[in-house]
Amino acid sequence: MSNKKIAERLDVSARTVNEYLGILESKKLIERTKIISQENGAIVGRQIRAGVDLVKRASLGWGNTLHGGSETHFTPPSEAHFT
Repeated sequence: MSNKKIAERLDVSARTVNEYLGILESKKLIERTKIISQENGAIVGRQIRAGVDLVKRASLGWGNTLHGGSETHFTPPSEAHFT
């Protein structure tokens, strides 16, 4: 599914979707792979898989670093400080 389609479903911009995918990838929660056409070398899609840290967290338990996700705890990517 394209960032545009995800954005439409979530009622956000495609840029916001891309920023969050980048954050998830930087934290090794997802891995993105471009699918390249063998005929002309064009990007024809992408594959998003669970990243190593997501797999590790899911198998070992999430711990207590995550919250319930209420709006009062939400910080947009432009204001967030990630480590």
